[in-house]
Amino acid sequence: MREEFMQMIDELDVDLALQGHDHVISRTKSLNFTPTEENFSNATIDQAEVVFGEDNVEYYKNPSGTVFVLPNTGGTKAYDDLYGKSLEHVHEVRPDLSWMTQEDLDYYNNLFAFGGQPQKDGVFANAHSNNRDSTVQNFAVYNVNGNELTVEIYQIFGELVEGEERAVEKVHEFGIVKE
Repeated sequence: MREEFMQMIDELDVDLALQGHDHVISRTKSLNFTPTEENFSNATIDQAEVVFGEDNVEYYKNPSGTVFVLPNTGGTKAYDDLYGKSLEHVHEVRPDLSWMTQEDLDYYNNLFAFGGQPQKDGVFANAHSNNRDSTVQNFAVYNVNGNELTVEIYQIFGELVEGEERAVEKVHEFGIVKE
């Protein structure tokens, strides 16, 4: 399914794909489809020109690939930042990924420009199950101005269950410009 999805997104020339459900925060680089026989992730990095705007924000200029955004730690569920840890951790908590090499892990991680699990709970030290934690949540703001799209990703800090005051901070921003 992933291979067909990536191929279709490339064929449709989609610049930005908004995703959900994984309860982590991430943003890929601009990615192009590649068949599974060539790469398990079905993606290669688009060599689109990167420019910096007056606001010092990174913009992809006329990308041929797709940027995938997942600003989704909303709610109380949190997952292990599996691929941000050692290969040994990956193999220990996900035996079905025993085929993965360090080269595979590095390649996969290089597809991302930003991301991780903002919750720093130690519950994932030896496990890969989900955890209930509402301390840090996220949302994104998408702005279109003419031929320019900007994405701002924010984190909200403060434990709701404990009645802590909430604070909002912009943690990432990027854009796409089409000419």
